[in-house]
Amino acid sequence: MFLIFFITALYFARTILLPVTLALVIGTFVTAVGYAPFFVALGLGDLIGAVILWTLVKPHITGTATPVTRARTGGVDAARTANACAASSCIRARSRSIYR
Repeated sequence: MFLIFFITALYFARTILLPVTLALVIGTFVTAVGYAPFFVALGLGDLIGAVILWTLVKPHITGTATPVTRARTGGVDAARTANACAASSCIRARSRSIYR
């Protein structure tokens, strides 16, 4: 019974415990190394996060087009057009677009 109360108390106290713990960890780090290395590490963390998001959120282009894509491009395979199109085929694909 004590375990259930303890887990419930931790669950409801997370709004207080998480910020306090984070402040203590950051404060200890800044006290140990100083503010300049902290802000450099903060900037590097942002860059690393941006690279991770860039690699995970990229659109995936496949070699086959869906019927909806074929209908929007006038029968032209959108993946082939996007990956390898000469100037004339790009103009032809755009001229058959539904957004004329």
